Amino acid sequence: MSEDERRAVFYKLEHDMPVNLSGTGLQPLGEPGQHVTLAVPREDNLNRLTKKVHDFGSGQIRGNRPPNAEIDRLNAIGQGEPTDRLSDALFRDYKALTKKAHVICEIEIIWVQLPILHVIPRS
Repeated sequence: MSEDERRAVFYKLEHDMPVNLSGTGLQPLGEPGQHVTLAVPREDNLNRLTKKVHDFGSGQIRGNRPPNAEIDRLNAIGQGEPTDRLSDALFRDYKALTKKAHVICEIEIIWVQLPILHVIPRS
């Protein structure tokens, strides 16, 4: 699977609280949400995520915690729908907008986050 093909597929993870996807083979699309995270696969399969789920369910308990305890926060994992990537406002108006003859929208091409610099005043 090429990088473009891999990015065309994304998954919708529903959870009780934010989930760390490190080691799952999934990369979040943007900032993970409080209850929903959209993610793209880094690989051609979900073997690493499957292993984490399996280890959580059958691994050795240490310190009263199963391995990969964060997996417990997940409620559902499924293939994402294109409308899942819309903002709340676009999602709310999606049906009405798709029935219009044309729509004008502004698209942000680049986004850069700059670090906060601490300035030390001269004495």
